[in-house]
Amino acid sequence: MKATRWSQVPFGLVLALCAHFIAILLVGGVSVEYLVVFGVAFVLVGLIFDLAIKVVVRSTERSLAPFKQRYDSVKARISALSLSEAKRRALTLLEDGSKFVCIRRATTEDPHLEGLPQGLKDFFGQFESVEAVEGELQLRRADICNSKFNPEFIRVGAESDFREIVVRPNEESIFVIDGSESDLYDWPRYAHRSIFHFLLLQGELLDIKTKE
Repeated sequence: MKATRWSQVPFGLVLALCAHFIAILLVGGVSVEYLVVFGVAFVLVGLIFDLAIKVVVRSTERSLAPFKQRYDSVKARISALSLSEAKRRALTLLEDGSKFVCIRRATTEDPHLEGLPQGLKDFFGQFESVEAVEGELQLRRADICNSKFNPEFIRVGAESDFREIVVRPNEESIFVIDGSESDLYDWPRYAHRSIFHFLLLQGELLDIKTKE
């Protein structure tokens, strides 16, 4: 994700500028009083920013809580499926065509498939591309490459311009990353057992969004 110039400005500098303007308005110039007002304003503005962020985060968490509960429930149910069963259901879902647009072009020798786990080799050996009817999710054989966010991963698709769908070489687990992560093995709840489990989850999430 490309940062804007504003987002690259250190937070402390923003606080200092705010405190400076407050001190100038109240005191009118650089003096001992200015320094006192500047220090007090710096602390107060920081506390206000911190409080505002906490309020926004808590409000967001409350509004997302019902969806998160449903998401976790659906994901747990899908994760319990064996790889073969998840593959069977995912291929049936892709055949349906109501949630994903697929382009089939079989291959076994495409160099893009090197380093992929067997499940993804089977998937991309059959499909040239799979894209969600709604949203930006896309899986394209021609776009398989090293992740721009983490060189340890192979990019196999994207959920948006800022979120990659990735795997570790020769491992089935799917992750969605945006470059802000540290060690994904510390967050098993963010992993999907395979590309087929991942697609089944996306299909059910589309159903939930449609019903809402």
